[in-house]
Amino acid sequence: MTLLYFDPFSGASGDMVLGALIDAGVPLDVIRASLDALPLEGWTIESTTVQKGVLRATQVIVAVGEVNVSRNYADIVTMLETSPLEENVRRRSLETFEILALAEAKIHNRRAEQVHFHEVGGADAVIDIVGSCAALQHLRPSHTVTGPIATGSGTVSSDHGQLPLPAPAVTEILNGAVLYGRGEGELITPTGAAILAAASDVFGNMPAARLRSAGYGAG
Repeated sequence: MTLLYFDPFSGASGDMVLGALIDAGVPLDVIRASLDALPLEGWTIESTTVQKGVLRATQVIVAVGEVNVSRNYADIVTMLETSPLEENVRRRSLETFEILALAEAKIHNRRAEQVHFHEVGGADAVIDIVGSCAALQHLRPSHTVTGPIATGSGTVSSDHGQLPLPAPAVTEILNGAVLYGRGEGELITPTGAAILAAASDVFGNMPAARLRSAGYGAG
């Protein structure tokens, strides 16, 4: 049995999760190979080592050619279903976007197929999600656990106006997870929350296990 444990002690965003998985040993070329299957143009992805307080971490740097492009849920589904992604990466990616769409649909009182993604529909967010799913498929853990999640507090500006933190989409996605505030600002994003929710078999404390690798992702 191979256990993957996420410890979001400083929250989680899409690029943080991706950085942590790379830091734990997933080759960047594995992620690039999956992203090459997407109909996105002018993107690049690199990783670099940074210092975050007392910790060394991996930061993922994504650059995209498109500007101010947003997509609705149907656009994302079509993109993923018609792309030559490896089947398990496609399945994980579709599940992650479905979690996001259902959360947004409930919050805004509309059907999932009517959900229009703003930040989450941009190429960089698509790359974060599909890249993380490709990394998870490379690791192939038999069981995944996510520990208590730091959420931050306060408010954040969005296309829907000022929102409380954690954002309503985050609280919907992470229903049943263990959350705590830990300071001001947005620590957990909807994208990060959806990746963790889709990947996790359970939210809780780390069971006893022999450590093989660890990774830190910087936002």
